[in-house]
Amino acid sequence: SIGKRALIIIAGVLMNFLLGWLLISAVYLIGIPQALLVTDIKEAEIAAVAGIQKGDQILEFQKVSEFVEFINSNKSQEIVLNIKRGSEQLEIKVTPRQVVPEGEGNLGIYLVESGLPKSGILESFWRGLKSAADLTAVIFLGILDLIVGVFTDISVLDRFIGPVGIVNVAIETTKLGIIHFLQLLAMISLNLAVFNIFPIPALDGGRLLFLLIEKLKGSPLNPKIEMAANGLGFALLLFLMWIIFTAFIRI
Repeated sequence: SIGKRALIIIAGVLMNFLLGWLLISAVYLIGIPQALLVTDIKEAEIAAVAGIQKGDQILEFQKVSEFVEFINSNKSQEIVLNIKRGSEQLEIKVTPRQVVPEGEGNLGIYLVESGLPKSGILESFWRGLKSAADLTAVIFLGILDLIVGVFTDISVLDRFIGPVGIVNVAIETTKLGIIHFLQLLAMISLNLAVFNIFPIPALDGGRLLFLLIEKLKGSPLNPKIEMAANGLGFALLLFLMWIIFTAFIRI
């Protein structure tokens, strides 16, 4: 029946969403170690001269207030900051200023507290569901923007990561640890769920569209029309892949 066929199609999409949900829930359950993240650097200030860079993690401190207190208690004294940069751990020496101009920070860096405390099982699943739903909406709008942009503004591809980019991201993500890799797998799974549900012939969404038309029409579609639509849908997908591929070749 139409209902059973529709359920089979939807099941595949739901499995991708379910996998994304479970992976995100696992991240909440395991948690992410808390750390201080450098979000920006003032040029020619102490931190910049010492070699601290945007994106560095300052280890051994979890709160900005703790770090500020440590700096203030070591003015004019050389200290060693343990820095994590990608997969590297560095030791950078700095000497905090004795006198700090009003409205400025001592080292000339902007910090944000990063990390994610562990959650209980039920809370992890609930927060994972909310996050998966929010991400699904964002991904839907992003894919829609990509499809429309291919025909109206090709520069949209500058914000798109292709298959090669995904592989590179995956390789780099594995270096950051299992938590970040789980987050990447969740994003890929949710992307597959959203993309497959688009009403394009040759995708699951296209098959659902045909079933809906068949239900409203009260009789099966003409096989020739369905075959032609699937051919056009497949051609559209190939066209999109070709444009994306040639864009990356130019890069």
